[in-house]
Amino acid sequence: MPLLPDKDRNKQLAFLFLLALGCYLFYLLSDYFTPFLGAVIFYMLFYKSMAFLTEKHKWRKSLAVMLIIIVSFLAITVPVFLLSFLLYSKISAAFNSPESILNIIHLIDEKVNALTGYDILSDDTINVLKSKAGNLIPDLLGKVFDILAQVLICYFLLFYMLFYYKEIPAWIEKYLPLGAENTAKFMKELESMTMSNVIGSPLLALIQSAAAIIGFYLFGVDEALFWGFMCGFLSFVPFIGSALVYIPIGILMLSLGKQWQGIATLVYGIVVIGNIDNVMRFVIQKKFADVHPLITVFGVIIGLQLFGLPGLIFGPLMISYFILGVKIYRTNYVEE
Repeated sequence: MPLLPDKDRNKQLAFLFLLALGCYLFYLLSDYFTPFLGAVIFYMLFYKSMAFLTEKHKWRKSLAVMLIIIVSFLAITVPVFLLSFLLYSKISAAFNSPESILNIIHLIDEKVNALTGYDILSDDTINVLKSKAGNLIPDLLGKVFDILAQVLICYFLLFYMLFYYKEIPAWIEKYLPLGAENTAKFMKELESMTMSNVIGSPLLALIQSAAAIIGFYLFGVDEALFWGFMCGFLSFVPFIGSALVYIPIGILMLSLGKQWQGIATLVYGIVVIGNIDNVMRFVIQKKFADVHPLITVFGVIIGLQLFGLPGLIFGPLMISYFILGVKIYRTNYVEE
């Protein structure tokens, strides 16, 4: 095999060195990948707003960035605080009247035992729950501080991304071998996929919440508003999603002797609430981009493993970005 010229050999060695160094740097910075991806998402959502404020209304860049950061922060924290408040009120009520909770659990245990022969409240189960309860609060506090640190890093990166919003497409064109036309296509598809995943999924959750609240109210479910919100929140979880709410509620109502209400809740949940995810996901996500629902399903599974709760959004985006990269590679190097 003939030896490569010195110039080509040096070029390959330089490429391999840069590739190895890049992989090593990526490994060192892997803990910050989640806030970086979050900053990219916010940039794609708000860079047009940045241009609108600075170019049309002549705002100072720093002032426009701070307004966008405040608006985006409120958009995240208000629903989180609302859900946390609702959960806190339920947990407080459970601690104030533990007897009623235990009675409900015993009723469900008796029904399940009669149907399946399995004892939910066995000694082994209770011992496992006791062992995990002691570590619950320290683990929760640790995760809260970790989330706060990642949010701060995300907004630190976002500040500079938005401040240099004009320069970023030029940097992408300069350092990625795509060319001006493909860079513009890349940014356009990146924006549409981001909108499809970040706007489409929460919108779908709101629709499921509304449907669940209506059904729960009609069938006499206590705290229909709260459980409807929980249906929407859990709709991000693939395969089972809101079934984690309406199936236990239906079983509980059957255990309490409310036969038709329990059956109606289960049927309504399976036929209406469950099928909203299957039907509306096609409509909503195709409104923004041609994103197949399987991308969302498998993206959520991967995202939850890698990032925890933020993976509900980041997972589908990672797969969408990968597919976008493959399409651009085919356009530039395969089809030519």
